Amino acid sequence: MTLIILAAPLFGTSRPLAAENPLQAGKSYFDQGKFDLAHEALLEAFKSDPGNLDISFYLGRAAFEKGDYEAAVMTFDRILIMNPDASRVKLELARSYLKLGATDTARQYFQEVLATDPPAAVRANVEKYLATIQTLTKKHYFSGLVALGYDFNDNVRSAPISETVKTVIGDVTLVGPTSTPQHDQIFSTTVALNHVYSDQDRSRSWKTSGMVYNALYGKQHDLDVSFFNLSTGPAWRSESFLLELYGTASYLNLDDDRYLGSIGAGATATFVIDPRLSVSVQLQLSDNNYFQDANRDAFTTTVAAGPVLTLDKNRLSATISLTDENATHDVYSFLRTGAGLRYDRQLTADLALFASGRYRETNYEGVEALFDKDRLDKIWDMGVGITKVMWRSATQQRQLSVQLSHTYTDANSTIDLYTYEKNVTATLLQFAF
Repeated sequence: MTLIILAAPLFGTSRPLAAENPLQAGKSYFDQGKFDLAHEALLEAFKSDPGNLDISFYLGRAAFEKGDYEAAVMTFDRILIMNPDASRVKLELARSYLKLGATDTARQYFQEVLATDPPAAVRANVEKYLATIQTLTKKHYFSGLVALGYDFNDNVRSAPISETVKTVIGDVTLVGPTSTPQHDQIFSTTVALNHVYSDQDRSRSWKTSGMVYNALYGKQHDLDVSFFNLSTGPAWRSESFLLELYGTASYLNLDDDRYLGSIGAGATATFVIDPRLSVSVQLQLSDNNYFQDANRDAFTTTVAAGPVLTLDKNRLSATISLTDENATHDVYSFLRTGAGLRYDRQLTADLALFASGRYRETNYEGVEALFDKDRLDKIWDMGVGITKVMWRSATQQRQLSVQLSHTYTDANSTIDLYTYEKNVTATLLQFAF
């Protein structure tokens, strides 16, 4: 959410600045996003000239940006004592109270700003904040999305690079649909719905999510997929921490036949280091039942962790993961390590670019009799894409977007049968609410 700030001085200064350099340094650090340094410099300027309201205003803004919302409130309150009609200060004070969870007080100051008939851009921002408060104070909150997708996949069955593979009986030439890469078009639909029930201060909640996904292939109809997932569980949050626990169940049909059913549980803990950096740790357990092959039935444990760093219009996220799948038959049991990196860049005109890379290394426990060797797979996925928001509501709670992306997969294995390449070009039309 963007706040419009004019460059002109807020108030007439009480006397000439006694510490001009700290003030200029503080503003410079602030513009660079170095809010800790900005706060230190502005605090020095404030000590030299405590009656200068411009210094106090920037000091409060620096405190807000570095996540010290209590200090921001005290600073802006002090300014209002000396200048009760300062609408811009009321706006910053309202934002600070909102961060502290004092929604009633924040609403009061936002409404006082609206009563001054502010410029259109400021009014629009205030109305967005008021809409946010209305959402936060609801006990029941619904959200979701509906998406239509069209993909072109040049190797839908992950066929090996070579039709000839090495086995214990010599080189074998493959036959059938998996012998050579088969390309196809994929038409998909996704419907997701979330419900959150929260207490008054939003510190405790219960979230339930459901999703239905369908994919229809243009030619390879035996790959048609229907997937259903339901998860539910409690969450606890504070200013710098979020803990979510959930139980989950999913069901997968392949070509209208029962293929996989899973039940499980998980936990996600998110630590907010500062407003720009958070770190999440996740644990997930699942019991998987393959209806057509009991040898593949397995208990799966996954642990993942990673940071998310946001700097201005840039967002960088990374993930490392470890998955242990203990199947009925050892040939399907494996230990998988993974790492991923994604970069997002917000552009003008509601455009956003992203690029991602992911690496997975899977070591299978059992030895397949036909190959008589350990199986080790190493898979790289590299993707790029662009997203355009076509429309959004005034409160930004609903939006329509389109996305175009391309992903290249390079899979190498100690067994020739599992060495392949794949390109997928995907388009997506999504309505989120």
